[in-house]
Amino acid sequence: MVSTLVLIGLIIGIIIYSLTYVYGKSIANFKRSMIVLGGGILLLLTSVIIIGGFAGMPFGIISIGVIFMAIIFFIVGKNTFWKKTACFIVLLYTVVFSAYTYFNKIDYWVVDKASVEDQGLLPYLHNIEGDTSIRGYKLFNILEGSKGIFLTLGEDMSGNTIELVDVENNNGRTEIKIRTNYNNSPEKNPYIVIGVNKVEPEILITDTDGTVYNEINE
Repeated sequence: MVSTLVLIGLIIGIIIYSLTYVYGKSIANFKRSMIVLGGGILLLLTSVIIIGGFAGMPFGIISIGVIFMAIIFFIVGKNTFWKKTACFIVLLYTVVFSAYTYFNKIDYWVVDKASVEDQGLLPYLHNIEGDTSIRGYKLFNILEGSKGIFLTLGEDMSGNTIELVDVENNNGRTEIKIRTNYNNSPEKNPYIVIGVNKVEPEILITDTDGTVYNEINE
């Protein structure tokens, strides 16, 4: 996710630099680079001051890419060859990264709670209902070739619902992001079952508020 956002920032930096030619080909490289830098700083301030918090973090990461691209333009100066080379490398990396992401795309879904019994998870459901202090996740086999991650929030989160935000596989780790919302849910121990076609040896589950859910060892 971070690398994707930085890459987006690099591309935005190239676009901003290119757009400066619309307003005049005689503009000095220093001024063009300053415009890109200003755009990156403005985006960074927006992410921190206006948006703020977790929601502003992606924009802050993108701004890093924009600022880094401005620095590159500062360094290469008026050397057209190196400017084109830098832009070519970024665009080539974008193509390669996009292709890699596409062919390694992970399929994930939320398992319908009505089908929990069909997946053979009913005994575990009864277990968490009987002991609402259980908090964390367990990995199960559900469908052929797929895994099911049974996540419970614990009794302290009673009344909340769970929304699946994203699932990614990065460097040998399956990263799952969820969002919890309090809406008077009748579940004493809120839970969700996430189906994943490929699971890495390490699993990290985090809420958007920063809460980390560990594996249940029992």
